[in-house]
Amino acid sequence: MWDRDASATGPLADAGAVVAASARDAVRDAGVVITMLPTAAAVESVIFDGRVAEAFAEGSVWAQMGTIGVEATKRIGDRLAAQRPGVIVRRRPRVW
Repeated sequence: MWDRDASATGPLADAGAVVAASARDAVRDAGVVITMLPTAAAVESVIFDGRVAEAFAEGSVWAQMGTIGVEATKRIGDRLAAQRPGVIVRRRPRVW
């Protein structure tokens, strides 16, 4: 796991979670990558500016769970799929 605020990982590390030094390290070899960030700009910054997209394992699944809206999720998913066709991106969000 990784968090933009390193202090947020302390309690989980104390409970046994493995904390990565960077977002890139956290996604490397992961079968599922979950982003849970408050804005589309934050997701794009971590995934693209932080070069995390390059570290996704081939065949891994990206699950966007932040509160960024459907359109932003689709836009970022399309960009990730274009850059990394081997990463599984779900573009059809569930509507409850």
